[in-house]
Amino acid sequence: LNSQYSLKVEYSGHIFISTTTIPDIVYPDSVWFAKERNQDSLGLLWIRINDNPLEENFYQTLIKRKGKDKRFIPTLISVFDDKMFNGEKMQISLSRGSANMLEVGTNRYFAVGDTLILKFCSIDRTTFDFWHSLQGSIITSANPFSANALDVQSNIENGLGIWGGYAAVYDTIIAK
Repeated sequence: LNSQYSLKVEYSGHIFISTTTIPDIVYPDSVWFAKERNQDSLGLLWIRINDNPLEENFYQTLIKRKGKDKRFIPTLISVFDDKMFNGEKMQISLSRGSANMLEVGTNRYFAVGDTLILKFCSIDRTTFDFWHSLQGSIITSANPFSANALDVQSNIENGLGIWGGYAAVYDTIIAK
C-alpha cells in the first residue's frame, strides 16, 4: 500500500503510459441498512467514516447484491472526497446504482432481505478525478436541458481511461 505502479503499453505503433498509487486503506467505522421513511421494505445502505484531518482522502463505493448482481455496481454517487467533512465523523447514505445506462434512476433503493456486499475503496486523487468527471458527465448528459461541457479526466498519456489503484475493504450486510 501507498506504493506507485507504472504501466506502459505498446500497441500498433502507439505507446500508452500511466502511473497510479494505491493509498493506505481507510476503514468505515460502521455500515448499516436503514429503511426509508414511508417504505416498508426499501432502504439505503449507510456508512460512517471518522476522517483523519491530516490526510486528503478520496473514496469510491460499489455494492453487489448477492444472487442478483453479477458484479460490483458503483453506487448512485460513487466517488467522493473528504473536503466537506475533513477531520470529522461523517454519515453517508449509499443509493443503489444502475447496472447499465438503460436503468438509470429506475430504483435507488435496496430491498429488505437483500444481502449487500459493500466494496469501500480508498483511491488516489487521479483516480478520483477520472471517476468524478465521468460521473458528472453521465449525470449532466441525462438532462436534456443541460449543456455537457465536462471533459473526462484521464491519467493515460496518449489515451483516455484510468489506470487506477484501489485499497479496498469489504463488508457484508443483510438488509433487515
